[in-house]
Formats: sequence, structure tokens, C-alpha cells
Amino acid sequence: MRLVNSEKLVTDLDFETDVDPELPLLNEGDYELSYLQHLTTVMFSKKPTVIVDFRVVSIGRGHGCVISRYYNAERLIGRPGKGGRFKAKPKGDLYREFHAVVPGRHRADRLPMTKLREAVLVGEVVTVTHDREQRTIPRHCWYSRVKRLLRRA
Repeated sequence: MRLVNSEKLVTDLDFETDVDPELPLLNEGDYELSYLQHLTTVMFSKKPTVIVDFRVVSIGRGHGCVISRYYNAERLIGRPGKGGRFKAKPKGDLYREFHAVVPGRHRADRLPMTKLREAVLVGEVVTVTHDREQRTIPRHCWYSRVKRLLRRA
């Protein structure tokens, strides 16, 4: 498995040989990812959200798993759903991470998400061990998510 600057939160003994597609649990570290799709939705008290799904392309455990990155948006344009339109916050994570991996200048309301398909990206993957209210999640319910996109591979 190609990991860069790997810092383990959990040991290899915490992992089974197969990765559960519903709750993928990977070692923490940097993984090569490819863009699959994005969805727009409204979450927690009407907060516009963009969910970006990535497939792990790093060779080794977790290869082929789908993990997501959740971004806050300023507003949604049109109906929420697969491939939905949105306006990113100019000082938000989505806008900044997008410009870190896609060269050029893009408007906040017209980020061409399909340009993410053109490259393999490096993302930091972390394990979720606490819920949004900082309560500990039982060990068998832990899962991995993309914390941030770092660069092109």
C-alpha cells in the first residue's frame, strides 16, 4: 500500500481482511484517489452541502473502496441531487482544495467538478471515531473519510 507520512490511529489488528463497502475502514494516511461523482444536499438544519465521492486507487488494502469528502456550500443552485449545481464559499475548503488540484481560476458558482476526473489526486484519509457531538463511536462502527485533498499525484 502506498502511504505517505502514515500515522496510524488504529493498528492492523483492528482491520479485517475485507473492507466493508458501507463503512470502509482504512489505515490513516495519504492515499491516491480518483473522482467518481458529487452530490448536493441539504444537511443539519438546512446547511447546503456538497458530497464528493472518491475511489481509492492506491495499491493495497482498500483499493477500489469509495470514500467521501463533505464540503459546506454557500448555496445550492437548482434542485439538490447527483451532479447538482452549487456556489462554493470563496474562503471555504471546497474552493481552496479545488484550486489546489485544478490549475486556473474558476468562479465560485461554476466550479467544473468534472475536471477532477482528469487526474489522480492525493488525499488525506482519517478514521472517524467520534460523532458530531464528540461522543465515542463503538469500534465496529468506525469508518474512514477524506479529510482534505492535498495535491495531484
